Amino acid sequence: MVKQQRKKREFFFVLKICFTFFLRIIKGLVHNNKVSNLIQERLIPLVQSIVETNSGSSTLPRIAPNLAFSVLDLLTTVLRSLNPPINRNLLNQTFPIVVHLLLTSDDQQILINGGECLCAFLSCVSIDLFSWNDSKTNISSIEYILQILAKFLDPKTPENCCTFVGKLIRGFIREINKTNQPSLLGDTLGQILKAVLAKLQSKFHQFIPRTILIF
Repeated sequence: MVKQQRKKREFFFVLKICFTFFLRIIKGLVHNNKVSNLIQERLIPLVQSIVETNSGSSTLPRIAPNLAFSVLDLLTTVLRSLNPPINRNLLNQTFPIVVHLLLTSDDQQILINGGECLCAFLSCVSIDLFSWNDSKTNISSIEYILQILAKFLDPKTPENCCTFVGKLIRGFIREINKTNQPSLLGDTLGQILKAVLAKLQSKFHQFIPRTILIF
């Protein structure tokens, strides 16, 4: 029994090392404009395979839930490494999945990695992102981001799931300002700040340094 547990730990350790090297290779390839678009296209079915709602449109079998956060990690790496503009299919097909996971999942690792992925969408492809609308619901990307912020600023949400939220809010405000369309925020800026204050008044002491810079 002890030997089996040790072998299992060793296997996952080796797997983690291999995945780290794989991410480095992908990061280098995405910088190459000749293959970047192909990598983005091939990534779409992989991301689709991590949720049941998209399993019908994916050409791959559904990935085990405990590996979904690794796929989000891969998507984050690609987003942060590519030269704009983003492949429109990648945005249209993967952004809704990231939003769906962040709004519905309770898995801490998925929420953390999904949050980092959302930050990557914001910092790397914000111009394309802010013009995006959900074709099924007609909800804008900004409205979805505000829903996600509301979830993670809720005092009931565990603190260790909110490690990215300060960065997300700062990035959200910064990127909207870059569009020279401050009206996109409308009255929502005040709502965000009120939610941040409510979170700060909770017992989440480690949350304070991550959000105090917002003000």
